[in-house]
Amino acid sequence: MNKNFDGMVANIQKDGLAVVINKGSSSGVKEGMHYLIYNKGEEIMDPETNVSLGTLEIVCGKGIVTHVQENMATIKSSEKDTSVSKVIRPKFLRGLDPFLPETEERSVKTLPFDGVKKGSFARYIG
Repeated sequence: MNKNFDGMVANIQKDGLAVVINKGSSSGVKEGMHYLIYNKGEEIMDPETNVSLGTLEIVCGKGIVTHVQENMATIKSSEKDTSVSKVIRPKFLRGLDPFLPETEERSVKTLPFDGVKKGSFARYIG
């Protein structure tokens, strides 16, 4: 991956559904690029060798670049939550047709970035 595309979160939109990073068109960032937003956690040691395995990445979410300026880009969360709920017909409708089936309604909502803050990291992932 191109490290030139990697950056840091400079601003978080109020709803948490989008962040602004400190990389833009001058760094080669383009609309449609995919990013992983994360914070750095603790250093993890190998229990057998006591050698560092690296720093744990605490994932805040994934997103897609939706707007690019010269020195910054807006990334919108691409994480989704799909919920299914049953719709139960009122008794008066079931009385008219006892075979009226229950139906399912599906809703998809975009999830905000979880735990993102100014200074969180943004890694280009494709």
